[in-house]
This record gives sequence, C-alpha cells and structure tokens, in this order.
Amino acid sequence: MIQSSKIKSKHHFNRSLFSNFRRVLLQDSTSIKVDPKLATVFPGTRNQARKRNATLKIQAAIDILTEQFTFFDITPFTKNDQSASKNILEIAQPAVDPKPWTVS
Repeated sequence: MIQSSKIKSKHHFNRSLFSNFRRVLLQDSTSIKVDPKLATVFPGTRNQARKRNATLKIQAAIDILTEQFTFFDITPFTKNDQSASKNILEIAQPAVDPKPWTVS
C-alpha cells in the first residue's frame, strides 16, 4: 500500500468551494486486464468457455485539496467496490478544530 503520494494534475478547480473543509476525500477504482497467467493472483471474470481472465483492480482515495493519495491498493477484480468502501473509514477522521459554517 502506498500512502500520501503527491499526484500531478493539469486540471484545477475552484478551491473556495471547499473552504469550510480541511479534507475532501474522493474514493474510486479502476480495473485493468493483465496477462492470463496471473489469473490465480488476480482472478477476473470467466469467458464463454469458462476460462478465467486475469484482471486487477486499483482502489484509491485522494484528498483533492492537497492532491495526495491517502489510500492506494491493488486487489483482484473479484474484490468489488462495495467491499472496498470500508477502506475510507481507515483514513477518514473527524476534524480536530472544525471551521465554523458561514453563510455568504
């Protein structure tokens, strides 16, 4: 697992939208087919001939304010997003000194 690696992005957003937050976490995944020889390590779906494909899944969480990964994991395709959603609980923390809400 890689923790707190800086990401580089050419896309920028209006940070003032999140001025009342200290962290904004975004969690997502992507799947990548790999060599079929890796099917025992990264089992994927089965084809029509019932042969197992090899697919890995990258699970990641990013703090979009700091542009840093807070969680990064490579899993078999068979670990679905719902079961991986609990990973966010390992990194989500209540604010120690939350900013007060203001109405503009």
